[in-house]
Amino acid sequence: MRKLAALMVVLSACSGGDAVVETTVPPQVFVVDAWDGALIGSICLEGEEDYGGGTNAFTPVRDGLEQVLLLKVVDEGCDATLTVFVSGRARSANYTTGRLYTGADVQGTMSLTAPGRVPLLAEIGGEKDPPARLSLPPGFDPPRTEAEAPIWDVIRDSVCLALGDWFNRETSTAGLYGCPG
Repeated sequence: MRKLAALMVVLSACSGGDAVVETTVPPQVFVVDAWDGALIGSICLEGEEDYGGGTNAFTPVRDGLEQVLLLKVVDEGCDATLTVFVSGRARSANYTTGRLYTGADVQGTMSLTAPGRVPLLAEIGGEKDPPARLSLPPGFDPPRTEAEAPIWDVIRDSVCLALGDWFNRETSTAGLYGCPG
């Protein structure tokens, strides 16, 4: 930002103060090779999550996807729909600080659809046993409820793998924040 401001000052000084500098931010899009290079600039998220506390009682996978997809997530009028059905359970263990939800077992499916396009499908899931011993850093707020269990941490790699297979990461201008690669 400082470089742009400095450039504007230099251009303004060189042209007697009448310089007009236009900048445009390239649109954030994913390129879907399986759909003949179709561009996706916005996405709708749909689906259900059930971890034993009732369907959609808490939605760590949806929340995680909204952070990972560096793309506009909208409720309607989207270029494609990402549908996620996930079920599983938070897993807990007893520690000196009490019962903590430090594990999870999660499985499901994810699909990417758009009108006139073949649906893209993926199995997603993961498992993490609660550790036998737990050392918490000072000030760390431990996961005391099922909603605080590491569900997104357990399933993130399989979600990122599927999205990485669907979206061409070399030609897409949007990214997958927090995904390896």
